Amino acid sequence: MSETQRITVDPGQCGGRPCLRNLRIRVKDVLDLLAAGASREEILADYPLLEAGDITSSIAFAARQSDHPVLRVARCASSSMRSFPRRSQGGFRPTDTLRNMSQIGRCRRRQIARSGNGHAGRVPS
Repeated sequence: MSETQRITVDPGQCGGRPCLRNLRIRVKDVLDLLAAGASREEILADYPLLEAGDITSSIAFAARQSDHPVLRVARCASSSMRSFPRRSQGGFRPTDTLRNMSQIGRCRRRQIARSGNGHAGRVPS
């Protein structure tokens, strides 16, 4: 049996977590035992249904899961608040509508400012 076929995921078993050969032994359990310092022989003695290839498959599965692309978040073109329209140009004062919105990111504040009504495109009720 190849190492990729040993790992199974069934939504009705162990909450959909990866298991070994449809047994109720999770990959995480084997990895936790290895991380705690248990040897392969100890694990195989404690779990007689496991095979040596199951432990190798668990390690290979963890290695594949940790090797994923890292996505970077796009940054705004301008990092300052200067993109707000001036009050003389029909804009509003950012402090009027954004005073209590410090949790919203700079990019979102600019979107709200550009919409012109201070409500990010929503019509106030």
